[in-house]
Amino acid sequence: MLPDQSGLLSVVYLPSRLAHISLADGSVTEVAVEGDFFDFVPPLSGADGMTWSGDAALIAFTSQLNRITPTSDDWSTASSETVDVEVGITDVVHTPIGDYLLNGQAFTFAVQGDPDPTVLSRFVGEF
Repeated sequence: MLPDQSGLLSVVYLPSRLAHISLADGSVTEVAVEGDFFDFVPPLSGADGMTWSGDAALIAFTSQLNRITPTSDDWSTASSETVDVEVGITDVVHTPIGDYLLNGQAFTFAVQGDPDPTVLSRFVGEF
């Protein structure tokens, strides 16, 4: 949900993109994102978890975290800043004391391996 309650943002895994859903009329538009919005490690890594942190959306990819900031009032355009993170991230959570990254072991599960315990770690990087 957008902070002003006017719509929803939704991530599409592959090909990675961001959609804006208007609550006023139900219309769906793709947000034109300037900057990187694709993770190449591993090759089929798409946009995954999302949370609000301040005035920006944080979106987790397998090996990077993106901060998406609107560049238009209607969220038709936005800019992306990217930070590399530990491989295996599947979600991001915002709390009053910081942002946390979740390693959900999705790839290991998909190839039917024995997953390590899920890890939640505080994001200490900078954009």
